[in-house]
Amino acid sequence: WLVHSWVHVQMASEQEEELETLTSIYGDKITVITQGKEYMVKLESHIPSALQLVLKRQTLDVARQLPPEPKSAQIAHLSPVSLYVRCPPDYPALRHPECHISAPWLDPELAAVASKKLKERFAPGNVVVFEWICYIQEDLVSDLTKLQNSTPNGGGSGPSPPQLFVRSNSQYDDLVACDQQHAYMEFLQSAHTCDVCFKELPGESFCEPCGGCHVVVCKNCLIQSCKNRVDSGLTTVMKCVNCDNILSDIMLSRFLPTELFSRYTHLVEESQLDSIPGMVYCPRPGCSQRTVSDPKENLAVCSACSLPFCKLCRQVYHGTGPCPALQKVWSFQSGDLRIVSEPTSKAWSERRDSAR
Repeated sequence: WLVHSWVHVQMASEQEEELETLTSIYGDKITVITQGKEYMVKLESHIPSALQLVLKRQTLDVARQLPPEPKSAQIAHLSPVSLYVRCPPDYPALRHPECHISAPWLDPELAAVASKKLKERFAPGNVVVFEWICYIQEDLVSDLTKLQNSTPNGGGSGPSPPQLFVRSNSQYDDLVACDQQHAYMEFLQSAHTCDVCFKELPGESFCEPCGGCHVVVCKNCLIQSCKNRVDSGLTTVMKCVNCDNILSDIMLSRFLPTELFSRYTHLVEESQLDSIPGMVYCPRPGCSQRTVSDPKENLAVCSACSLPFCKLCRQVYHGTGPCPALQKVWSFQSGDLRIVSEPTSKAWSERRDSAR
């Protein structure tokens, strides 16, 4: 009994010593659940260069009765891996700790394979958690991608670059967003040259690089560009200075002053409303209410003041006959058609000038 008690005390001492060592190395990445016996470690895993993330859809293309094309993206970062450790009373003398690996991108089958690989590294009499951590950080992703790519469901034998397969849109989108966030945090750590003003500035002076062509623009240039568009009345959405990639409202809201962003979004919304087929404004002075009408008809009725008006001449509706503002008298002279008279209303003049 005394020997048995001494062994348990010795094992508990070694477990506590191991946890103290790990805490001194990894700090707040370790969350202790039960002192010396149960804890979680959150770790970043090294991934091979040019790792390809692939979304393997399970549904069939109904029209062709074929599996849909997989969606893929190149990533350089993954979300952290959590390692759960629970030490039995006779660890490290006889048994290995109970362990479980989890990550948003790790399905249960791969997690079970990874946990098995950890347990195989245990040798009785030796502490092993530090070795597990090193394996997760350095070799886990490489081993799992090799396993996935060597199975029939993984996409063939040994593709290059290595591929990591996920099977849900949420997993795929979360990993792409995580990779973009990590890349931007690294971007902020160094100086860059603005592709608009050509000034070399620290990373925090820049917006996020364009996802399409990777052009970098400093915040001052983005603000000035947006201000010029708003002041000149341009109502189309803002795009990258080098490609047609649309700048998201989420990104613009982070870098533009609140008032400027509000004016920009208001103009864009107005433009989108004006593009609705049949959308017109009431011509009555003091009203100018936006009204939706039948795109195939010239008649519109103001939803505010009930004025019926012609959408062509912007006058009170004159019936279904030809619009007087658009009638022309043509004469043939010297082999050419020329207008010898045309309406002189202000509405017609504006329409004629814009057409020219």
